[in-house]
Amino acid sequence: MKINEVTFESVCMAGKVTFTLMIPGEKKDSYPVLWIGGPGHHKEWFEHTHIAEYADKYGIAVVEADSSESWGGRDIEEGHYLFESYFTKELRDYVMKLIPMSEDVKEHYITGWSRAGYLALRIGLAHPDLYGTVLCNSGGNVDAYGLYKDIGSMFPGLLERMFDGISTAGEFESSPFHMENIVENMVKSNAVFPRLIFHCGIDDPLARIPNVRLSEKMKVWGVPHTLCMVEGSHTWECIDISIKNALELVMDEKKEKRDGKE
Repeated sequence: MKINEVTFESVCMAGKVTFTLMIPGEKKDSYPVLWIGGPGHHKEWFEHTHIAEYADKYGIAVVEADSSESWGGRDIEEGHYLFESYFTKELRDYVMKLIPMSEDVKEHYITGWSRAGYLALRIGLAHPDLYGTVLCNSGGNVDAYGLYKDIGSMFPGLLERMFDGISTAGEFESSPFHMENIVENMVKSNAVFPRLIFHCGIDDPLARIPNVRLSEKMKVWGVPHTLCMVEGSHTWECIDISIKNALELVMDEKKEKRDGKE
């Protein structure tokens, strides 16, 4: 495999951006791609998990972007921080120049954990034409409790900038940014859903309750998804287990369909 840091001038981000690209050792005519949205700098998944090993095993290319200045991955005109446009269009187009990417949406996966679990879920739901599967890991801010009580003080001003001035849990709870509201509105409008796979640590104080609650509501709404509870808390160790399990599940499902079992 090859792991490279790539820097280019981004129009959407109004400056230089750097991302990490992992190309599997097995040469292919086109590669499935796992798009990682953080939650921090562009190398952290490669530093804290065995993502390169797991993806290489299945012949999946990996692209990890830097989302350290984002939360929900939204385009913010103030400061010209157009992360969603960068991640879904500009970055994608740039990577396409470097490797032959699969044209099958089912072979494009988006992931992240903690606040980037929310980012991956929100962007994945908004762009089912780009991502066939969302792998949401320990999405600690899919509800207002995790968003404000436990995490808000770590990033002063970031939440208000990313969520249009919302400054209380109550305001977020009833806003169109709340994940339960996003999913419910999609159900009401008969929107297309990507494959949804959630992983969360059994002892995760931030993500367990909101993930279970969202899962239960999606069952009521008839939204197909998988929620896997794994050993661990809100840690990189838990994320390593989660992404390993998630990729195994994705590949098993792919094999079953290929073998005609579904």
